[in-house]
Amino acid sequence: MLEPQENTPLEAKDLGLSFGSHVVLKDFNLAVPKGRVSVVIGPNACGKSTLLRSLARLEKPSAGTVLLDGKSIHKQPTRGVAKRLGILPQMPVAPEGITVGDLVSRGRTPHQSVWRQWSRQDEVAIQNAMDMTKITELRDKAFSSLSGGQRQRVWIAMALAQETDLLLLDEPTTFLDLAHQIELLELLKRCNEEQQMTIVAVLHDINLAARYAHHLVVMKNGQIEAQGSADKVITQDIMKSTFGLECYVMPDPVKGTPLVVPA
Repeated sequence: MLEPQENTPLEAKDLGLSFGSHVVLKDFNLAVPKGRVSVVIGPNACGKSTLLRSLARLEKPSAGTVLLDGKSIHKQPTRGVAKRLGILPQMPVAPEGITVGDLVSRGRTPHQSVWRQWSRQDEVAIQNAMDMTKITELRDKAFSSLSGGQRQRVWIAMALAQETDLLLLDEPTTFLDLAHQIELLELLKRCNEEQQMTIVAVLHDINLAARYAHHLVVMKNGQIEAQGSADKVITQDIMKSTFGLECYVMPDPVKGTPLVVPA
């Protein structure tokens, strides 16, 4: 039996995944640190989204396994997994005609059963999620009438309403302007600090990733190029070898984290 790493609720072990003859992940190993914010970065088409979907059981690996709390995620009941792990995929699709409030409420589905119907606890979770993402005033609006940034905040509210200890987000800052990107990342930071939530996010912005991640994972061609704290993995050499980017790396004047400046 595969033994889980210490202090990791989620782990990829010798993971392999292919689409036809195209190999996306091969012999991939990653232990997600418990109670930390992990951010995955890398060039386009390097396997970041596939990794996240594999960790969330949305893609079935051709080799290896994903362990949730030390047990194969594919052998665990769907409802049980949904109570432990939430995911916001890259391009979610909403049912036609649904309102914001109804969509956010779907985050409570894993908590419903024949014996447990809608409760005050569900309503509180939904309201808290909407307050945190600042969409309360949109509750009765049609989701289809919203802007891209508003829609993204609704999806995040649905994920937060699920109230899981683990949250995976694939490019959550998509469609958000810079101010709202910072607002969202500060929200995730609060969820981590106040609720000890373990968060894994895919981000494109290297500087924001360096600022908010406790643990950075740099991917290239379906493999890990480097991982660890930002000051260890955001270097000129790694930026060049991974992204083909000539740059300078200097301290962020606000946070002191590495700041990448293209040369």
